[in-house]
Amino acid sequence: MIKFSIITVCKNNDNTIGRTLCSVINQKYVHYEHIIIDGKSTDRTFDIINKYNNNNMIVISESDRGIADAFNKGLLRATGDIVGFLNSDDWYANDGVLKLINDMYSGENTVLCGSVDMYTSDNKYIKKRESYPSKIRHGMYIQHPASFVPLKLIRKVGLFDHKYKIAMDFDYFTRLMFCGAEFKKISQVITCMQTGGVSSNILHAIKEDLSIKNKYYGPSVRTYIHYYLSCIIGKSRLR
Repeated sequence: MIKFSIITVCKNNDNTIGRTLCSVINQKYVHYEHIIIDGKSTDRTFDIINKYNNNNMIVISESDRGIADAFNKGLLRATGDIVGFLNSDDWYANDGVLKLINDMYSGENTVLCGSVDMYTSDNKYIKKRESYPSKIRHGMYIQHPASFVPLKLIRKVGLFDHKYKIAMDFDYFTRLMFCGAEFKKISQVITCMQTGGVSSNILHAIKEDLSIKNKYYGPSVRTYIHYYLSCIIGKSRLR
């Protein structure tokens, strides 16, 4: 039986944080710790966290330098065998998620990558989005909120890079690949997530994506063609 460390970072998410917390509390598998990193919310977020606080929760509320910094605070406090990230406007698809991951756990060198169901901000279903670990070289084809990373791999790779404001997960999973981690795809929907949030800043995300590809693989014609096409598509969505 493995122990989970689930990390949720939040700031001013009083409309959604309760659903996120309940989706963890309602899990049938109870061998976990839920680490909540709150960036000094000024709305009712912290009050809601305190309402649901229990013995499995570790709550930190303090200012941070962005999402990567908040993620790192969670990682430094993690004591489980495997770590999952559940964003403050996401929620686990059902009460059997942690049991499923426990059953599929296959060792300290394997990252489990699940699927997500996408919803609009008013909770209308959009589509299922699967993880494709084999495509990580070409972009963030892994669904971060539906993935679980063994803590020993995290200790080997280190913390998230602060310089990335959006694509820090792409950088992190690329580093995991380069350190020899194996990736196991899970077709089942693990997490439900709403569109929007920081990653909706399309053009900035595309620039960070290009920076990461150049950093690890070097400049290539294919990379720059993909970059310019993504910019064109991104700008069209902003109109």
